[in-house]
Amino acid sequence: MAAFNEAFAPVVRTYRTNCDHWGFIPVPLEEWLYWVNLPRFRPELNLLAVMGEEIAGICLCDVNEEHIARIGRKEGWVDVLAVRRPYRRRGLGRALLLAGLRVLKEAGMESVMLGVDAESLTGATGLYESVGFVERRRYILYRRAL
Repeated sequence: MAAFNEAFAPVVRTYRTNCDHWGFIPVPLEEWLYWVNLPRFRPELNLLAVMGEEIAGICLCDVNEEHIARIGRKEGWVDVLAVRRPYRRRGLGRALLLAGLRVLKEAGMESVMLGVDAESLTGATGLYESVGFVERRRYILYRRAL
C-alpha cells in the first residue's frame, strides 16, 4: 500500500505539475483490505519487486470472471503497475509488466487491458506501446473542486 501511494503521489501537490498520475488520491489501508478480501482476489496474479528491505515496484493483475462472461473473451487486467521513484529508469517497470503478462497468460487469458493517464510524465504510455499495447479507447475526464 505504501509503495503504491508513494509511486503515484505527485511531487508537488497540484493536478499537473510534476504529477505522476492525474488527480491521485492516496489509498487508505481499509480500501486495500477490502480489495484483497474479495472472493475473486488471486494473490498469485500480483507481483512485487523487492530491493533489500523495501518494495521497489508492484504489478497487480486481475481476472474477473463476470467481466469475461459479459464480453465473451478471456481478457485479464493489469490494474496497477507502479515503480517507486528511487527505482525508476532501470527497466523494473518493463520487467514487472512482462511478468504480469506472463502470469495472466498462464491463468488462461488471451488478451490484457490496462488504463493509463495518457499525459503521465513517467513515460508509461511509451512503455505500454513498446510491449504491444494499442490504444482502444480514450476518455476525457473533467474535474472541479467544490
